[in-house]
Amino acid sequence: VKIVYNPTTNNPDTIFHTYNTGNYIFTRYAHSYPIDPADTLECTKSDTLHINVPVRPTLLLTGPDTVCFGDKLTVVATSPGDNAATYTYEWWHGDDDVNAVDPFYTGTNCEITSLEEDVVFHVKVTTEEGFYRWGWDTVIVQAIPDIHIEGDTMICIGEKLHLTATNL
Repeated sequence: VKIVYNPTTNNPDTIFHTYNTGNYIFTRYAHSYPIDPADTLECTKSDTLHINVPVRPTLLLTGPDTVCFGDKLTVVATSPGDNAATYTYEWWHGDDDVNAVDPFYTGTNCEITSLEEDVVFHVKVTTEEGFYRWGWDTVIVQAIPDIHIEGDTMICIGEKLHLTATNL
């Protein structure tokens, strides 16, 4: 809580408070004081404000950091510690303008069946109330080594086989 005092009256003027997730009730009271000291009439008024601080979702992306060329890739989005049953998970490719392009996938388990190049995902998790969090994930595709084996393809029993393997 931070309180700012009015320098003229030395009374609280502004109150700042940082709220955690939850529901709060804030009530402010105002009092009038009698003009004539002999008068005992004092007027009071109050106003109440209900404050709801909803949960901002968490986002955890799990999946491999590296895959081989052509492998299947699965990246899973979760919101650990949240009651995420009604959350929406939307996926964009890294070079997509998320304000102009619809997500290529909606759901928690994003699968690509044959990955052939590095990929960056932008993932947005949104609550029913519209609060959201962004996450990013990069998966590197390792090239398949290009190898070549040379040598005899037929030998007699007891002979030595000479093979040469090269990486092209």
